[in-house]
Amino acid sequence: MTEFPTARDETAERDLKRRIDSFLAMRRLAPLHFISVEVTGQTILLQGVVDTFYARQLAQECVQRVAGVRKVINQVVVATVIDSEGECDPAADILVTLPVHREAA
Repeated sequence: MTEFPTARDETAERDLKRRIDSFLAMRRLAPLHFISVEVTGQTILLQGVVDTFYARQLAQECVQRVAGVRKVINQVVVATVIDSEGECDPAADILVTLPVHREAA
């Protein structure tokens, strides 16, 4: 039997997302502004692109500290762009193609 979310569940999810977004914004760290947050129940899905593993882990650690979070799925990708002179350019636009995970039938 399929359970559908109730208005109460959706309100709780919106509140949790608002608190997570606020917590990340308070950190005032640029890399965290490029991470999207999806909330399903008490499970949080993080997606986006950052330029260091540290920023990826920082996002996860921040989200885990928010009351009401039970599980964090971290799908944030670390990507570094090397410019034409061989220098790291973290401000460059990055196009990342994420693999699609399909469940076996």
